[in-house]
Amino acid sequence: MEQQAYVSLTALSRRIGLSATWLKAEAEADRVPHLRVGRRLMFNAAEVERVLLDRARLKGDRDLPAVVVDSGVDSEAARTA
Repeated sequence: MEQQAYVSLTALSRRIGLSATWLKAEAEADRVPHLRVGRRLMFNAAEVERVLLDRARLKGDRDLPAVVVDSGVDSEAARTA
């Protein structure tokens, strides 16, 4: 079984370039996956990124802030493939 790394709200905010306030609201509304450890919110950053990208693609979600998430795919190579 693969171990998942969890990061704090602040670390997630820095990593994906979204405000901590917005991410906290999304977590508290159960729109992004998270764990509550006492009073802290912890996130699997890769899973949150996947959920936000899926949500933006499938629903055309206008509530999502405009942000580019590094998917690890070379965009030039993807366009020419």
